[in-house]
Amino acid sequence: MVRKGITLHSIEHCDEWLKDIVKVMPLIDIIESDKEGTAKKWTPHHVARGDGQGCNQNLSADWATMDNIFGDYARYARQKLYSKAIEQRGGFDFVSVDGRFRDGCLAEATSLPPMVPNYQPMLINPQYGMVLLDNAERTEYRKPKELPSHWLVVSFQNGVTETALWMACPNKEDTACTEARKRIVSIMAKLPSNLVGSRYKAHMKQALVDKVPGALG
Repeated sequence: MVRKGITLHSIEHCDEWLKDIVKVMPLIDIIESDKEGTAKKWTPHHVARGDGQGCNQNLSADWATMDNIFGDYARYARQKLYSKAIEQRGGFDFVSVDGRFRDGCLAEATSLPPMVPNYQPMLINPQYGMVLLDNAERTEYRKPKELPSHWLVVSFQNGVTETALWMACPNKEDTACTEARKRIVSIMAKLPSNLVGSRYKAHMKQALVDKVPGALG
């Protein structure tokens, strides 16, 4: 993505892991002969766990517990990275959720926030911004069920894990999204059913209930 002129930010809770990646990034430029310098377009951010447990990977299904430990981590992009320049563009073009407290991070990326002073709109651009969720098969992730049914979605599984990708559509009647939805439905119908992810199936089931244009293909 950075080769397309996109600026990339990474938010990590493990300082040791982040330091290792920082060391590797310049090598990628050399190996791939990237004259523009991928590493120069990438900005790493370390946000420590709130309980001082460093790189501990322990997880909890309890939202309050996770928010207490990883709340600053989940809200960092909104509080520290959401600038006037990004606001003028409408939001982030792409957000990948693949770390700790994924439900909280997904909520930050896709939810309209509570009415509090100086709070920005949802992080991704409401006009075709995208958000990716890795390990989407985990049933404790509740936020995907709350995403608008008129958004576009694809998700794929391999029997071990599932990855889902949503694209925000401005409204239910958006013609570009309607046409894209028809194509997605057609393509997904041709795939072996065991490869089609549960998040796609659940999302499209709700889209049919809500009579979203193009949900029938």
